[in-house]
Amino acid sequence: MRRVRCLKRIVSVIAVVLISATPASAQDAPRPDPADLIGTWEVDLRPTPDAEPYLQEFVVTTADESGFTGSFYGTAIEEGRLNLDWRAVRFAFVTADGSGPYHHSGVLRDGRMEGMTHSLGRDFLSYWTANRVMAQETGSFEALLLGRWVGELEYLDYSDNETLVKLPTRLVADFAEDGKGLDLSYFFEEPDGSIVEGRDRFHETADGVFFGDSWAVLEREVDLSRQSLRVVLARDGMDDDQPARIETTLERRGSRLTITKNVQYVGSSAPIRRNQFRFERESP
Repeated sequence: MRRVRCLKRIVSVIAVVLISATPASAQDAPRPDPADLIGTWEVDLRPTPDAEPYLQEFVVTTADESGFTGSFYGTAIEEGRLNLDWRAVRFAFVTADGSGPYHHSGVLRDGRMEGMTHSLGRDFLSYWTANRVMAQETGSFEALLLGRWVGELEYLDYSDNETLVKLPTRLVADFAEDGKGLDLSYFFEEPDGSIVEGRDRFHETADGVFFGDSWAVLEREVDLSRQSLRVVLARDGMDDDQPARIETTLERRGSRLTITKNVQYVGSSAPIRRNQFRFERESP
């Protein structure tokens, strides 16, 4: 009898310890900080586990208890909502394009994101992961050029330096395999419908920027959180077999990117715009 009473007492003590310990543990856990979400995140949108990485940006500009703002894949976030009650930053938001709305949700835990995207118009559900973009990992502003872009190239025809020609153009910018800057792939649609591909390399150097050639940096304005960029590059070189001062300006504002080349020949009084790329960030 004494043994039974002893066992009952032990069980009773264990139950009291468990009941009292569980609430204390939950109460002692720090509440997640919504500001942990703020910044630029590199999202891997590969469709299957064995597919090649497909990297895009998730940029959060503001975040507090009431919600958050920013952009996902170059598209403005709507209805950003947070739940901080479960020891992690859980979030949901909506984006949209011509096919309709995309419903996104995810969780930030231990510095890493996991999320889901449900497209109603395109009828798919995708899983993705994301890691925070650090300036030293992206060559400072190189992250603002990453992704898939669609638009056109407008150039001044060399045959008469008067006729403007436009070609539908796509640009794919991805991290180089050797880890040094970005690989840029251009796809030009000729008037006959054929596709011509061009490639380039872009990375920062100790003296400026390498962008198919070595350039000095004349102006540099970068705001990663606002997806804003203006960089003016310059070099002396040859254009149309004539010595010239060549300037290239890369400018991004949100989902729009332009790359403009201006040329001033030696002895001429003013520069001419040789070509300009005008792109929009592709929607997911």
